[in-house]
Amino acid sequence: MDEHINAEDHRTRPRRSVVAFANIVMLLAATLIVAVVGEALFRYRFGPSGYNPPAAVWRIQEQLTTRPDYGFAWRANIRAEDQIVFNFADIEFLPLSTDANGFINHPDAESGRDVDVLGMGDSFIEHAAHYWFEIARARGLDYHSMALHRTAPPQYARIFEAHGHTVNPEWIVIGLFENDFSETTDFNRWTESGMDWFTYHSGTWAGPPVDTSLRARIFNGPLQGWNLAFRNTGAIIRGQKMSVTGPEKDEITNVVTELHRLVSQSNEIGARVIIVAIPSKATALNKPTLEAEAFDLVIDTLRMEAFRSNQSIDVIDLRRAIKEHDNPASLYYEIDGHWNRDGMELAGTLVFDHIGDAKSNR
Repeated sequence: MDEHINAEDHRTRPRRSVVAFANIVMLLAATLIVAVVGEALFRYRFGPSGYNPPAAVWRIQEQLTTRPDYGFAWRANIRAEDQIVFNFADIEFLPLSTDANGFINHPDAESGRDVDVLGMGDSFIEHAAHYWFEIARARGLDYHSMALHRTAPPQYARIFEAHGHTVNPEWIVIGLFENDFSETTDFNRWTESGMDWFTYHSGTWAGPPVDTSLRARIFNGPLQGWNLAFRNTGAIIRGQKMSVTGPEKDEITNVVTELHRLVSQSNEIGARVIIVAIPSKATALNKPTLEAEAFDLVIDTLRMEAFRSNQSIDVIDLRRAIKEHDNPASLYYEIDGHWNRDGMELAGTLVFDHIGDAKSNR
């Protein structure tokens, strides 16, 4: 009896192995077919990959120059009379007017002299340069901007090191925006690349970083279509938010480190610092993003660091001010995510009223 069973097992075992092998081959074949068909469909649906900026980006790029310390800047001493006006989405650009260091400023703002207030930050503060100058002037204050689009806290600190001391400001206004976390990481990686800013960012100031890794060659080559589908799905899920998962712990730490560095430099020349927490359009119109929530940790940590060093930091939280506005959406462009003139004037009024109150209470 035992011999009969053993013989039967011996005959059926190869058959089961063949069936299992055939199933694996069929599964692999089906997977390959899905991959190939999907790749073709996704390439057709999402078009060619690569960085293809609109014409407006290239027009802006013509007016920029590289900087080895903080990446790039505008060409210096561009006059408003030159009538260089950009056209992007529904942003209302004024004629480009830059100072001797390549920062957008009001045509009446003079370079290389002492000012009352210095503005630093990214495009939100940069776009407000003209309006804030006028708001400040109406209050008897002289305002100058060293804000620059597509920059982050490590660049703010380096810009101040290079130029801030020349204007000897009494107040320094620093914009903190939600993309400062990811763009701080981007800046740190750029400094390690050994490339100039434009080369590293695919030819423009805001392009994606170059990536020559094996993973990048695969996803931008044979799996280009799937990569495009994945990125498109991620963009849909993210919506107007900076990210889905929020800033990483080391990104928050790096932002705090760089801002504290700038605060320390400011206090060395006796300047008083105001951190302006700027909410994104997504935060203003819905609930706070994870990046906006991270502002609290950044601000609390900065305040503790400042207290230990006998420094002072003022904070203007635009998250609250904009939420309490009758119509927060009216403070942002309808298409673009930046604040419009109404948003700039609201923020500027709060900033310069705060400075005026502080000066009168001395």
